[in-house]
Amino acid sequence: MTPLDDWILIKRLEEESISPGGIIIPEISKKKLYVGTVCDIGEGSYAGCPHCECPHCNRDLIKSDLSVGDKVFFQRNSTVDTDEEGYLLIRERDILGIGKHESS
Repeated sequence: MTPLDDWILIKRLEEESISPGGIIIPEISKKKLYVGTVCDIGEGSYAGCPHCECPHCNRDLIKSDLSVGDKVFFQRNSTVDTDEEGYLLIRERDILGIGKHESS
């Protein structure tokens, strides 16, 4: 799947199933983390009026500040589930912050 415009494809990071003390944590007790790793990035968004093609509108492409592999924190209700397990689509404006870069 390739995201369009300012959409970002992320893979949700899951909480560990075993505690540091070796206790297995059941699924029902896990809290959902709103953290993921960027897998693919759309081309960006356009500046100016989004509703018309008038000549006085500035339609410059604004590229994303994100990179593939970035760890991102996102809003709870801002994602779109995909058919693939663990992958979400989110608009760049709904990303709250960027963590350390994940090495592959």
